[in-house]
Amino acid sequence: MPTRNRQKLHSRVVRLATIILPVAALALLSTVFMLARTVDPSDAIPFAEVDVSERARDRQLTTPRLSGLSEDGTAFALSAATARPDPDDPRRLSVETMRLVLEGADGDRTTVSALGGQIDSAARTVDLRGAVRVQTSTGYTLRTERLQGSLGDLDIFAPGEVTGDGPLGDLRAGSMRLDEDATGRGRLVFTDGVDLLYTPRRHRMPRMLSRFLVFLTLLAGPAMAQTATVGFGGGGHDASAPVEVASDTLEVDQSNGRAVLTGNVVIVQGELRLAANQVVVDYATANGDRRIERLNASGDVLIVAGADAAEGQEAVYTLGSSDIVLTGDVVVTQQGNTLAGDRLLVNLDSGAGTVTGRVRTTLQP
Repeated sequence: MPTRNRQKLHSRVVRLATIILPVAALALLSTVFMLARTVDPSDAIPFAEVDVSERARDRQLTTPRLSGLSEDGTAFALSAATARPDPDDPRRLSVETMRLVLEGADGDRTTVSALGGQIDSAARTVDLRGAVRVQTSTGYTLRTERLQGSLGDLDIFAPGEVTGDGPLGDLRAGSMRLDEDATGRGRLVFTDGVDLLYTPRRHRMPRMLSRFLVFLTLLAGPAMAQTATVGFGGGGHDASAPVEVASDTLEVDQSNGRAVLTGNVVIVQGELRLAANQVVVDYATANGDRRIERLNASGDVLIVAGADAAEGQEAVYTLGSSDIVLTGDVVVTQQGNTLAGDRLLVNLDSGAGTVTGRVRTTLQP
């Protein structure tokens, strides 16, 4: 009998538990919700005080990179410290601390840096602005404020003034273009007026040696050619004096550094003045230092030294020896008298000159 009573008591306890426990759980859950409604929002976990929509619009990329090849095979690699995509077109980026590296098929290399700018990855165009700096493997360091154009066909243009220095000395130009020629070779083209200031090496050939070289050159000429001796410029030319150059344009081949000045070219060194339609620069390299060795002028060449003048079609001026060779319908004018021939060789240091080949003289009465 006591066993049956214990079983009945256990059954009652179980039935009460099945009723009381769910009710207690509901009461506890209701209390939690009631307490949650009284929480002060200012006591919630803090978050950055930034508008979420603004953060979404201000997406930022770190160290973005863009690389590829131009149509003529120049490799380009463009990078930046940060970039922000355009909300309307994420392929257009506003960048900071931009760097562009161009490598030609011939091994030439050009590095461009700027404070910032814009990139269009779809059109492959760039617009670099602020303290733009250009360094080339041919030895030029250039500065401008803006550089813009296409990487697809490699045509990048600096619309404002460009200054810098290189193998041609100090340089200033109204504008500059960095592109490829018809063969795909990279080049720098300076336009809208070019001014150069070049300082030769402090080297001056002894006067007796320069006269001896003039004599040897005469011996090398045709044995039967007519020859006339003429003084030109008065002598005493300083080959180490600064060389000032002005022209309409300057083109530099990025593969070998060959420089061509075109249009109203004027070269001044001390008392010497040389004018021509075009001048091609030849270099000499010593201990890794590239210096101007010769200036090759062509097209309506005019040489003035002191009171003397000479005209021809082509001239070669060798800076180190102060020798000038003028060819092509040469006419020398001195105090109203003229001396014509096929070729003029003059040493500006000694002032000694010779005219050879069908020499003709016209004297003023």
